[in-house]
Amino acid sequence: MMPVVYSDGTFMEDTIDLQASVYSKFEDSSKAFHSLPLKPCPPKGLLYVDQREFAVTTVSDDVIDTLGSDDATTCHIVVLRHSGTGVTGLCHFDGCNTRQGVEDLVESVLKLGNDGGSLELHVVGGFQDDKETSEKLSRELLSEFHKLEVDVYLMTACISGLNNTVKNGINYPIVYGIAVSVKTGAIFPASFEYKGPDKALRSLRHFIGDTDVKNIYDGTSHRLVIGPYNYGDFPNAWILMQQSDSTLRKYLSTSPAVEPEYFEQSVRAALGFYLSNPDAASVFPDGQPHAFTMTPDGQWSAVTP
Repeated sequence: MMPVVYSDGTFMEDTIDLQASVYSKFEDSSKAFHSLPLKPCPPKGLLYVDQREFAVTTVSDDVIDTLGSDDATTCHIVVLRHSGTGVTGLCHFDGCNTRQGVEDLVESVLKLGNDGGSLELHVVGGFQDDKETSEKLSRELLSEFHKLEVDVYLMTACISGLNNTVKNGINYPIVYGIAVSVKTGAIFPASFEYKGPDKALRSLRHFIGDTDVKNIYDGTSHRLVIGPYNYGDFPNAWILMQQSDSTLRKYLSTSPAVEPEYFEQSVRAALGFYLSNPDAASVFPDGQPHAFTMTPDGQWSAVTP
């Protein structure tokens, strides 16, 4: 096991007092990150990463300029960049299969370039939620990076209590979304109008028991690749579809009070997709994924896998 190395060169001793040590070292840098302006990211050159997904690319990618993700309440968004090669990965963790996600993200970054540098880690997300779901994920993520056989330098930890603000007596995340420039490595708070293709299908994974963290980008062919997913019966889909927005928010969110206003719309889109496509085999004929290439205006266009 190789320890996580803090940006000041000191080492994380263990995972027992993990959060206390992170808070003391990253309070000032988190405040500085909060102060950065929220930047809307246009579709052109953007690869949006959804919950339970990751993507990795290189500085020589002539299609993708920016990796980004948002809608993180208790979720955490991770950027991992190799300082020597500039290979950059972004992953949206929600507490499912964290170890697998961390290991696959690191392996994918190192596979694309591992010369003359080190792995730099940035983690943003979570807040002081009542169920302490954010705190649990913060600990779990840093612990899994701590267990790796390679050194990882923790550069940003704007997480849980360090990403918290209070509005009318209620705790909220300060930053919900981030993006990273593939060319420069600059990380900033971000919002996204266009979140790529198959959004309802990708969101459906959160309800059908597929807990793996998926790599969605093939940097060689510059293709966004979705699936194939396997899913069986979802008998509660129709029942859930009949519920009020407040009921969906209350029972399908880890943090109902602070979800974005379109939360229920996204849930209904995923449920509606399932009700129209209850057989995964028909969604992915012959077990083939959905593949897309980016058009000049930044939209994703379906192609034959």
